[in-house]
Amino acid sequence: MDESKLTDTRQAAEKLFLSGLSCSESALLALARMQGVESPLMPRIATCFGGGMALTGGTCGALTGAVMGLGLAFGRVETGDSIQTAREATQRLVSEFEQACGAKDCHVLLAYNPNDAATHRVFGQNGRRERCAGYTGLAVELAARIILENQS
Repeated sequence: MDESKLTDTRQAAEKLFLSGLSCSESALLALARMQGVESPLMPRIATCFGGGMALTGGTCGALTGAVMGLGLAFGRVETGDSIQTAREATQRLVSEFEQACGAKDCHVLLAYNPNDAATHRVFGQNGRRERCAGYTGLAVELAARIILENQS
């Protein structure tokens, strides 16, 4: 496996996040680029997933963006195509992310309610922005590893 590709893809996701894209947008865009997919729809289709689904604190946007990246690799094209590989890849990603981070929900990972306007205004305080960059990088690295392993 090309470890440098994993590192480069992770760093690209973190850089995208720190440049102003959301966690979900950054994760999907980095994984799409790793797979050679360029489209103006990336990161647009991931926009609503940041902050645990539009700042509701649900499943981490970085994780959902990474799941969308897995969909690019393993998603079906026709109704008769198998979805087994996509499901197994997603289950592995979620399990590994949750094991590494202790949770998969945004409000738990960041210990605050992103939907509360007062607390969201201070998002960058207490290292939350840096933590989100790290979660984004980790989710992308885990997903990239799964994709590359299945291409071998």
